[in-house]
Amino acid sequence: MRLQSKRYQVRPHKSDYLRVREQVIAVLAIIAVLVFLKVWQKVNVDHQIRRNGKLEQELLVLQGENALLEVRIDGLRSMQRMGELAESRLKLVPVPTIVLREKGVVAKLVDKLEDWQR
Repeated sequence: MRLQSKRYQVRPHKSDYLRVREQVIAVLAIIAVLVFLKVWQKVNVDHQIRRNGKLEQELLVLQGENALLEVRIDGLRSMQRMGELAESRLKLVPVPTIVLREKGVVAKLVDKLEDWQR
């Protein structure tokens, strides 16, 4: 008896039932992968929408805090506050205001005479 090489061995044919069964399993596997990807995509989109909503709420809170801080900054920069700080911390005294009045006719004549004498 002579041994046949593996190269020329005849393989037994699969039955049609087994071939159809393998094809159905392959199609079902592809469908399962596609369904899994679709569900994963939907879950991911829902997660991103919820995260976006939380970030929008946080943005509104931060914008409100920013507006309050801007008002506070404006209050700290006010001239009235600067004057109060100058008086309290630096012990500065307000300068008295001098009201200048227009000289009368006699005072003007005296000034002219003084200038003429010089």
